Amino acid sequence: MEDPDLVGAYGTAWNYKEERVTDAYNGSYSMKVSERKYYWMGAGQIVQMQQNVAYSVSVYIKQLNNNTKMWQRYEFYAAYQWSADSNDKQYVQLAQHSFGSPDDGWFRLGGDFTSPYRTFHSVNVYIQGPDPGIEFLVDDMELTEITENPNWRTEALQRIEQIRKGDVTISVSVADNLDPSLVELDIKLARHDFPFGSVAENSYITNPDYTLYQSRFYQFFNWATNGGYKWHGHDESSWRQPNYDQAIAATDELRKNGMPVRGHNMFWGLEDGSSISKWIETKSPDQLRQIIQERVQDMTNITIGKLEHWDVNNELLHGQLYEEVSGDPTFTQDIYRWVHAADPNTKLFLNDYDVVAMGSVTDDYVNQANQFRAANCGLYGLGVQSHFRTNIAPDASLLKYRLDKLASTGYPLWITEMTLENADENIRADQFETALTAYFSHPAVEGIILWGFWDHGGTSPEAALVSGNAMYINAAGQRYLNLTKSTWSTEKTSTLSSKNENINMRGFYGDYDVIVKYNGQPIESLHFKLSKTTGNQPNTWSIDVSGNGDAITMPPLPTTVDPLYHNHHVSHEHAHTLGHASFTQSGANDLSCTTKYSGLSQVGDDQTASVSCDAADVMTGCSSVTQDHLNYRDGESYHVDNGIVSCTAVNGWQSSAPVQAMARCCRKTGLKCTYVTAGPSGHGRDDQIEAVCPANTVPMGCTSYTYFRNMDGAFPTNTSCVAQNDGIDSVFTFGSCCHAPSLTCAVRRSSFSGLNQGDSSSVTCNQGETLVGCSVYSEDGRTAGTILDDTNTCTAVNGRIKAEGEEGVLAIAVCCS
Repeated sequence: MEDPDLVGAYGTAWNYKEERVTDAYNGSYSMKVSERKYYWMGAGQIVQMQQNVAYSVSVYIKQLNNNTKMWQRYEFYAAYQWSADSNDKQYVQLAQHSFGSPDDGWFRLGGDFTSPYRTFHSVNVYIQGPDPGIEFLVDDMELTEITENPNWRTEALQRIEQIRKGDVTISVSVADNLDPSLVELDIKLARHDFPFGSVAENSYITNPDYTLYQSRFYQFFNWATNGGYKWHGHDESSWRQPNYDQAIAATDELRKNGMPVRGHNMFWGLEDGSSISKWIETKSPDQLRQIIQERVQDMTNITIGKLEHWDVNNELLHGQLYEEVSGDPTFTQDIYRWVHAADPNTKLFLNDYDVVAMGSVTDDYVNQANQFRAANCGLYGLGVQSHFRTNIAPDASLLKYRLDKLASTGYPLWITEMTLENADENIRADQFETALTAYFSHPAVEGIILWGFWDHGGTSPEAALVSGNAMYINAAGQRYLNLTKSTWSTEKTSTLSSKNENINMRGFYGDYDVIVKYNGQPIESLHFKLSKTTGNQPNTWSIDVSGNGDAITMPPLPTTVDPLYHNHHVSHEHAHTLGHASFTQSGANDLSCTTKYSGLSQVGDDQTASVSCDAADVMTGCSSVTQDHLNYRDGESYHVDNGIVSCTAVNGWQSSAPVQAMARCCRKTGLKCTYVTAGPSGHGRDDQIEAVCPANTVPMGCTSYTYFRNMDGAFPTNTSCVAQNDGIDSVFTFGSCCHAPSLTCAVRRSSFSGLNQGDSSSVTCNQGETLVGCSVYSEDGRTAGTILDDTNTCTAVNGRIKAEGEEGVLAIAVCCS
């Protein structure tokens, strides 16, 4: 800012005012930015960057005025212009400072980022964020390349050897009646001291339908996060008295199996118009304080002694609901004091995203942590969520760079919600190894918790370690196990040459099993702990080998749990008739049908598309399909309104394309249909719901519908329509039950489709038959729907890649003549 020509250096294209002033952070001058009309107005420059290179960016800012807000947010942004067309741009956040105010004096806005792989025409790096009318000074704006460390892996492995392992001396004495040359020690790490964990799905941990999930969880992990403690409810009464029975039951089950548990989360300062924010915003500061103190007491009363950690107020960098309502900028620090006073033995954490997986708020998190340290409010450590962007490989050099920044606060670091996504499981395995190695090798990191591991348990298939209902361990899962159970584990076999012998060993910290064998048979089973020691105190284990050499019975190895296939529980809840339709014209002795198509739905959860038949026709079938052939759909259903029958397709959560409904519209003299429904089904795995047709009718068009996107589909029996859930979420079934004089019908099934997303399988009615209904079914869910057309063909589409041991989709046609 020492250049007198600020306009030449920074321009005034956005028509704010910039002037050089003598109040400077460094040197003699800074730039004053004023007369801003929009939040995005601020100092910036066109800069030269290379593609796919890491940079740090920083600037010092001094805020001069304020409005009614406690804080103003400041951001560094990059405007990447991809071509000579000035409108061909993309805006990317580079850094964020959430809590700017005039009281701070000069503060630093900083972060780091990697420039795009894609070629760009130019890039403008600029400051934005505070409200219009906010004036501020700018000084020492820097953009610096971060040099990649080509030796990061070698250095990481050296740190792992240094910080995760220790030395032990095993002192062995052999009784006089035994030959030491026949004594052998098998030494094996049984349980890591270092926490490797995952969030646990409460509904699976305690559910007897999911013994394989439980087996895999305990096979992979030694710590758990219980995400069932969030504040939930629908009105003031349920907010004040939420039910946490399932969360407590799951916590108890995990602890019974030796799992320390993190609690996630007691508070979450959302500012997105959620139901809790709407409720909280109606309270006065005093009422808010009372409500928060009541919740602290209620939650600590039911969890005390059960949790090792609490994420107390989640993602505080990104939402300050309680501060805004109370008018107190340090309100959350009081929350930590109250929790710590009520439960002093549970360790309390901040927890936030983009602080290491990205570099935009790392510096902001450091600032927040330092403020909490100065406040001495009971904070133990920093939760580092680590949600990596899809298909972006972790950069080990940048991960260490950011972890070092966070470690400068003096707080321990926990990786709390790690996810990374790549459709190629082998690339995913490599990326897991990079990130896990970077984290495990950092001395400030005390534990690594994944945010799920099974593609049916809330984790996307592209992020999973375990896939499918058979819980196949994919390449990423095998790599994870290899690292945590083999590469980062210790196993040693030693034989003796004398009656008194010392064995020196270096191993990973944790609990060890030592099996003493004599003449090849186990005669003793011992358990020791290799711990970090203070000063020069060595770890020593003493083993006395005695007895007469008789073998002992060893405890059985853990049994392998097979996939659970069981009889489907069938219910008939709330079965009822929706309405009726008849073909009232004469002269149509032969059955004829056509397909009518709806328009396309909007993209998004619960967006719908509907279609009805022509006035004279009767709807016998209702189908739908997603336009991208992915499984993000809620299914389809019949509706009868004032005698008009419609087929409605419903889009699902996370959908990226529309759905389209298809109705099968038929004519035959005397054709009559009754439309039935039942549901919801039960919540057991693969529970079914059945709607029975009236006597003397045939189920023709059977559908499934759910609020939750997950379902196995529907199929007709001789007398009913059945829908099946996928997992524990309930489903509904809808069906058309029809009859006509001299009408005979048969159910035709296709072979299974392939296992890839978009694979399909078709079945065509026989010669002389007409297609009246078309359903999709898969025992392993993830269907994209069905397509029925005027060629008498029913096509089912697989909506997601299936894993080894799973089945594709079936097309099920009802064909009549």
